[in-house]
Amino acid sequence: MSEDNYTRKRRASVSDGEDDNYEPSLGPNHKNQNTGATTTTTGNTNAEHSTGGWNSNVKRVRRTYLPQQVESTKLLIQQISTIGEHPLELKAQLEHLSHAIVNHLNNYAIGKEEADGDVKTWVGDYLYGLIVEQPHKLRIVASLIELISVIDDESFVGWFVEYLGFKLQELLDGVSKVKNGDGDDNDAEEISGECGWVTRVKQIVRFLISISGVIASGLDKSIDVVNEFLKLAVELQHGTEVRTPLAELLYVDMVLSIPFIYATIRDLNQNDGDRDQCEKLLETARGFEIRCEKGNPLLMHFGAGDSKPYQSKLLIDLILPSVVNITDDELDLFVPYRSLIKDQLPDMEPKVQLPYIKFPEVSALKQVILSGSVDSLFTYQRYVLELFQDVGGLKTVPEPSSYVSLLLRDILQDLIQSMEFNRVTVAKQLLSMNIFFNEFKFAKWNSSLDKLSVIDDLSTGGLDLLEKLQSDSGLADSEMKQTMIKYAESIQAEFKSGYKSTFKMEHIIVNVIFELMLCFNDNKIPNVYYETLLTDICARDYINLKKISETISVDSGNVNFAKTLENVIRFLFDNVVSLDYDLSCRIVDFMLVQLSNFGFEWNWNSWDESTKQLEMIKYHPKIRFIRWIIGKLIRVSNPRVVMASLPESMYHYLNLELMDQKQVHDYDSKFFGEKLASDWDSLNDPKNWLIKVEEIRPDAGNAEIYGVVDQYHFNDVDHGLNEYCHLMYENIQEGGENLKEFQDLVKDLKEKYEGEKETPFERYLVTLVVQSTCIIGSRSLSVIEGGALELCNDKLKLVLGMRLDDEGEEIDYSLFEGESDLKERQKWLIGGVLRLWNREPRVGYLVLEKFMNRGFVTAELILESLFENSDNLVIVNELYGVELFDRLVSEFGWSILRLFVELSSKEIDSLTEKLNSDSNNVWQEIYSEEFEKMSEVSDNEGGKETELKWGLRSLVELTKSKLRQFHELINLEEIEDTLEKIGSKVTVSDLLKDLKQL
Repeated sequence: MSEDNYTRKRRASVSDGEDDNYEPSLGPNHKNQNTGATTTTTGNTNAEHSTGGWNSNVKRVRRTYLPQQVESTKLLIQQISTIGEHPLELKAQLEHLSHAIVNHLNNYAIGKEEADGDVKTWVGDYLYGLIVEQPHKLRIVASLIELISVIDDESFVGWFVEYLGFKLQELLDGVSKVKNGDGDDNDAEEISGECGWVTRVKQIVRFLISISGVIASGLDKSIDVVNEFLKLAVELQHGTEVRTPLAELLYVDMVLSIPFIYATIRDLNQNDGDRDQCEKLLETARGFEIRCEKGNPLLMHFGAGDSKPYQSKLLIDLILPSVVNITDDELDLFVPYRSLIKDQLPDMEPKVQLPYIKFPEVSALKQVILSGSVDSLFTYQRYVLELFQDVGGLKTVPEPSSYVSLLLRDILQDLIQSMEFNRVTVAKQLLSMNIFFNEFKFAKWNSSLDKLSVIDDLSTGGLDLLEKLQSDSGLADSEMKQTMIKYAESIQAEFKSGYKSTFKMEHIIVNVIFELMLCFNDNKIPNVYYETLLTDICARDYINLKKISETISVDSGNVNFAKTLENVIRFLFDNVVSLDYDLSCRIVDFMLVQLSNFGFEWNWNSWDESTKQLEMIKYHPKIRFIRWIIGKLIRVSNPRVVMASLPESMYHYLNLELMDQKQVHDYDSKFFGEKLASDWDSLNDPKNWLIKVEEIRPDAGNAEIYGVVDQYHFNDVDHGLNEYCHLMYENIQEGGENLKEFQDLVKDLKEKYEGEKETPFERYLVTLVVQSTCIIGSRSLSVIEGGALELCNDKLKLVLGMRLDDEGEEIDYSLFEGESDLKERQKWLIGGVLRLWNREPRVGYLVLEKFMNRGFVTAELILESLFENSDNLVIVNELYGVELFDRLVSEFGWSILRLFVELSSKEIDSLTEKLNSDSNNVWQEIYSEEFEKMSEVSDNEGGKETELKWGLRSLVELTKSKLRQFHELINLEEIEDTLEKIGSKVTVSDLLKDLKQL
């Protein structure tokens, strides 16, 4: 899916506008006609030419002038949008903005009550949008509000607190609208930037906590609000034995909000008694009953086999312990922004009142369906993704179970999901994320692992690199030694200035983006958003790093953001054996975007070396993964471009053929005889085709690249019937107006046909007409669908044994009759298309879809063809096969999915039988760590058996993956008997239980 096509309904957003010129809108209620905007014309309508005379064609330039209050409000909002982005100037910025907002409101309050209402609402809308869409700025905005309360005697602040109370009540009152998916909010998931009502509630509550200092009894009321939401979560879950997504979401959001109260207590210098009040929140949270405590293996990122990179952790299990065990050091993550303005805050009791909030009844929440880009992430259980493991004891990310890790994941996901309509702004915010927290809790951006190792040694009292370099007499006093000393000195200076952490913010960010990209929940945001977001961050980071390198004289130990992505890709490749089947497909799509944006450059040699002994095991996940990536790269370029980036030892991956040379020979000999098939063996040899790859023109189409016309052998001069076939081709090309001549040609061809007995004439005829149609439309898929199939419609129907809709001419149907039925002939059609496109079968299957759309072949037969070759299952081994299956299910639903389960079960049964082993024993073996390690070091002895085992495991994993993906279509009772064939009774029982949990 291209980003150009990525357009959906959008709501008016406070962060709307051009990416590079970030200019928010004024709010959803603002309309131009209400502002009294005027349009004027500039320029001379009778402008003179430079050479004299008059030009009556010069268009007048029309400019729209907004009222002054609108223009000035836009300028003010632009200033607010950058709040906190320059930490050294933050105090001055807060003071400036607080006065600017108050003055702005006062300027339009004198004698302009209506305008004043508009301006105040515009500013309020923007501040509300800012704390929802950019939650990392929430506490800074809270400090701004506190400062405004001093300048404006709480006038605007009182209105804004009331405004937020109204928004909160509006969200709670709207619960009934989303009940069972009814009401105006039913399509909220599809609205760009709509995070979901629970997430909005969370941000409002956290903001109210953060401005407790300006609200009367603010802390007490904030604690009460959080406690009421926790009670709702506990009661909602307690009422049922099954997991309730809404209850779990409320529980997670509110428990993670409790430390915001701790931070506010610290900022307000309150006594420990106030913090003790939070104990009742923890007590309420302890009453929440976690359902499905054992989790669901179908939702694990790494769920296959015994050699997983880590033990999967359920997010819900980590939440409460992280808050109960939070340390002061973790609480220091919150920057005490209030200290910047403390000297300006009067020591007096606040007067602003928090409006009364009416909470919904539990009964009103029971059937609520989660919607929105953030809320819907909790539709199913969530596991924590851990892409960055310790390197030699060095931790580059916080422990997943720590509050720091969970809070950052929460804030980053809200930013990324809520602002998906403004990818560039998201990238900019992510690149500066360090500055919105205590920056000493993280390493400096782009610090290398070597540098962090030195810092870790300094922190733990290990090796002092600088001291060692200065005292090591073994090192010559060379320029290199001096450079190394300068490097060590710069690290030590950094350490002494407070940067003692080894946590890399870029690792945390990448982990969150990948967690969203690899989410099993109903994420309405296309993966192309995350893929292009990472590419955008890479590009911007490279520019930033380049600027830094031009201003420093010594090596700072920096590595660019792309290196982080490279490490992630290597981690995923190293563990692709246990990676979920569907997720491995998504990683390939990510690799396509990443490599195509960086000139297809990649260190293929490392992968080549690690997989040399696996090349004969075509079902091995690593081999399949490499083949998928290279196939995708070819799709967006051509074999010549991709070949230039590959080592010669990997050229064989450019061969995309569906049928091997022997299968091609056997197929051709059925139509043209053994001699001609042997003569063409050299033409069909993939090695000879690869030699010609370097001659491919940059603008060549698929038909030219893969020599499709050369594979059309009916026209070969050595074929005895080539003259008849050529006449047939010309007739087919002329369209459906000459059916009489077509029937005469078929009659003549039938009389001359001297094929083998195993190949009936009707098969020869079907293949001839089908392949001729493909050649006629070979220029593009659109020509196939809109041209060739329309042109050849009647003739295709006749050879397939179908009746014509409009018989304008007399048709001799007996001429096309034979022993074969329609289904058999449709199989011949499939075979003919795939033979013609054997060198790029992905295109062949796309062509078959066009035939299917016209009714010439069924979706069921196309699906069956993906299972036809038991030595190379297309559905398992080729990504285009998986993508085709997904499209078929999306179009035809349960009937295709049911057939898939039946075909998978038969094939699994067949593979188990070929292994001559009990199914229980086979299943235990193919998922064992011993089997995985044995495969990695295999010398290909017993290679066929190993390949069969990997084929069995891959098919099982694919089946589980697709049952999870389309579980809403499944009738479990109907397929339970079929599933019994997939493996042992215990395994099937677990699979059915896991599916029912979804």
